Amino acid sequence: EGIEVTEKDKVQPALEDKLSEDDMITIKKAVEVQLVTMDKEIVIQTAEDTVEEMLEAEFEALKSQGIEFKKGIDEVEPSLNTEIQKNLEITLVKVEEVNEVAVQPIDFDVVTEEDNSLDINVEEVRQDGVTGEKEITYRVLKKDGKEVLREVISSKVTKEPV
Repeated sequence: EGIEVTEKDKVQPALEDKLSEDDMITIKKAVEVQLVTMDKEIVIQTAEDTVEEMLEAEFEALKSQGIEFKKGIDEVEPSLNTEIQKNLEITLVKVEEVNEVAVQPIDFDVVTEEDNSLDINVEEVRQDGVTGEKEITYRVLKKDGKEVLREVISSKVTKEPV
């Protein structure tokens, strides 16, 4: 009597279940938590027990706001097993690993030879140099869209300089 149950509250047994006279009804009231990620702060009503359960339960609602939690990849503070409590602030850092390929020029060598058949201070080009190219693949780690690590994972010459 006089108890209000909101959509996010957890009721056991479920509201649609049949009850007998001796059954006990438990209600876990939802509390507000703040989720901070990139440039967004979202207030979430939840009756889940842990941060991980809340992120799983709210997956679709968060996805509709452009936030997709990837377990094992993204970073969460406090940890996923932290118990939910009123006004808990949860920080979600989106982590992304990508491979980027860049093409860099390889300078050709300039070879100067003495030629006594030419006047002093006269130079003659016998062969035009051609710049080569190499393809470098980087592993790039980004947190909240900002690059935090870049390392070379492979490099190969695709065109030799002449």
